[in-house]
Amino acid sequence: MGAVAHLKLSDEVISNALKNVYWPYRLQYDKENQILIDSAHNPSGIQALRDFLDENFKDVKKTFFFGCLKNKYYKNMLKILKNKEDDLYFIEFEYPNALEYSELDKKFKAKKYDFKSLDEIKNIEGLKIICGSIYMLGNILTADR
Repeated sequence: MGAVAHLKLSDEVISNALKNVYWPYRLQYDKENQILIDSAHNPSGIQALRDFLDENFKDVKKTFFFGCLKNKYYKNMLKILKNKEDDLYFIEFEYPNALEYSELDKKFKAKKYDFKSLDEIKNIEGLKIICGSIYMLGNILTADR
């Protein structure tokens, strides 16, 4: 079993560790600016995000900013994300396998968004959700600093 089998951790140590864990880009929420960032990048992750939003932000207008890789099931993800009440923007980003706006199926009615910084979306009404590829999030949010 190795060294891990011999660790003896109290419930308090485990509880404190769970309270203090930091997992960037997973339901990372800026309440003041109503911006939620999540690295949901496959259909099950997007479904979990949608379920979370539907439960916790029922009556809030939502604007999605989404980008992903070509080899992901983006059509399924966009079907899950998009409700008729929500706005959907597609973000292109620099990565060898990144999906481009021109490749996006037009039925999703996403608008292309040239994301520059978090500041530019702060004044959009309602909840702003930036989600999709971890590469995209790293690309746009690291540049934002």
